[in-house]
Amino acid sequence: MGGAIITFRSIKSLLDKDFTVDFLASVAIIVSIVTGQYLAAAVVVVMLNGGELLEDYASRKASRAIEKLIQSAPVKARIRKDGREVEIPIEEVKVGDSILVKPGEKIPIDGVVISGNGSVNQASITGESMPIDKTLDSEVYGNTLLEDGALEIRVNKEQRDTVFSHIVRLIEEAQANKAPVERVADKYARWFAPIIVVIALATQLLTNDIMATAAVLVVSCPCALTLATPIAVVAAMGNAAKNGILVRHGQSLEEVGKADMVIVDKTGTLTRGSPTVVNVIALDGRSVEEIVELAAVAEKFSEHAIARAILKKAEDFGLNVEDPDDFEVLTGRGVIT
Repeated sequence: MGGAIITFRSIKSLLDKDFTVDFLASVAIIVSIVTGQYLAAAVVVVMLNGGELLEDYASRKASRAIEKLIQSAPVKARIRKDGREVEIPIEEVKVGDSILVKPGEKIPIDGVVISGNGSVNQASITGESMPIDKTLDSEVYGNTLLEDGALEIRVNKEQRDTVFSHIVRLIEEAQANKAPVERVADKYARWFAPIIVVIALATQLLTNDIMATAAVLVVSCPCALTLATPIAVVAAMGNAAKNGILVRHGQSLEEVGKADMVIVDKTGTLTRGSPTVVNVIALDGRSVEEIVELAAVAEKFSEHAIARAILKKAEDFGLNVEDPDDFEVLTGRGVIT
């Protein structure tokens, strides 16, 4: 069955006046079967189809990561209706509805802040891991995380028209319309195949030995190249995933090698997006520990990334951070304690 598929593809490529690796492979398979070398034919089929299976595996792995991102989107929203808070499916939310979002919750849909303030992590949309302060009239996006504060939001887009939904559609369209990146083995076969055919014919004419001709065709079949690229792609995609990089398709890795310049965001991409306190300068005769303790008390109830960095420094010093008597967050400015 595998050999028949390869042979069919080779015939199609010949009709298009193009030599591909399938042509060499199909000739090697047919000659091997005719001469009774069934194991050689099976090896060619397994190696050629094995490369394609690896490519499909890499593609499915990237698709699963994208599906996981889609499934992370909120499925319900809390709206204000007749003076009461009611949870409804996200599909039933309409433009003009007022939705309520509490700390630690994801914003379910795009809209504009009409009350409250808070810090929103927009990494799922922009890739920027540092929280963005949101106040009255600020734009907010669905599937972003409210880390601190509370917001009342007026919906200004239907669920299918949100920025997140648009990103999902772009990814799906990109997967459905893959760029025609040529396989390394096909580039090799385009000029190599005619030469091998001539050598095989010459071998048959000179030796009149079909086994020698079969050996020439089987040995020259570029099976190793059909496996080389997929194995490298699977390994690279796996390693990228371990480092938090999602490669949509193996073809992207082949194309990026042609790039002259790569432009990336710094925070959260080249850096972890988690600030740390690296130095403390104490003035007016105060100790470093005293300064860190005062700052940690002030920031104890804050969810901001900088507040977490200060509290981590206090923990490293082994300080006992007490609760502040009063605490108020001034969005975009800091805290009052």
